[in-house]
Amino acid sequence: MKAILLASCLVAAISATAHDHDSWVAYRNKEQGFRASFPAHPDTAGHMFEMKGYQIPVKLYGWHQHDAMMAVGTVTYPPELPVKGREEFCLDNGIRALVNKDDAQISQSESLKVAGFPGRHILYTDKWQHSVELFIVLRGQRMYMVMGAARGEGDLQNPMYAKFYASFDFVGK
Repeated sequence: MKAILLASCLVAAISATAHDHDSWVAYRNKEQGFRASFPAHPDTAGHMFEMKGYQIPVKLYGWHQHDAMMAVGTVTYPPELPVKGREEFCLDNGIRALVNKDDAQISQSESLKVAGFPGRHILYTDKWQHSVELFIVLRGQRMYMVMGAARGEGDLQNPMYAKFYASFDFVGK
């Protein structure tokens, strides 16, 4: 009897995991030039910040549940603030803005290329003790921030984060 009960629990657990895997939402945003898969349809938010007298739009597309979060953020620089030739400066400032906002302690930072575009891979802990993994990439006049956050060290090792990061891609020009 115990064996049947255990087998039933295992089948239910495997079925639930398979269902969770299949229920992810493939999200595509042509206007912002990206696609990514989320565990559920992402919430969206936007605001403006001022930089050198210009209003810069920031858009956030994210999912969160309890102490887990996945998001893609975009920052679109106006033509009057050219990014070309200043990529390292823009990446450093993007990281600095996030780190200062979150009172973060960076544990790892490395340069990388994503689809040939310059970027950074950052690991940090924020003031709420979330472990955060962040990829920042510049593509033309737009900065993309692809991030996952979880409470507790090691929680970012959950396979759902790898699935989320692997699903991110650029669309359009």
